[in-house]
Amino acid sequence: MSKQGDREVNSWEKVETLLENIKPDTTTVITGDDEDGYRVRWVDGTDLAPLGGVSGGEDAQINYLTSDGMWLDVPAFG
Repeated sequence: MSKQGDREVNSWEKVETLLENIKPDTTTVITGDDEDGYRVRWVDGTDLAPLGGVSGGEDAQINYLTSDGMWLDVPAFG
């Protein structure tokens, strides 16, 4: 998958399919819900600026895929 992207999908299963193709050292931002669908953004590294950042009003799930293949949850707003 490309080093950066932005996709809208209509089910959580499709979110999972996208995540299966994400390469290590990638940060993902997932927003949305089952009723309205999901937006999945991803970018190499940890800088979210290329994705337009994440605003405080977003109910965002942010994760980072390590080189060991582990997903780390990143608190959006603490």
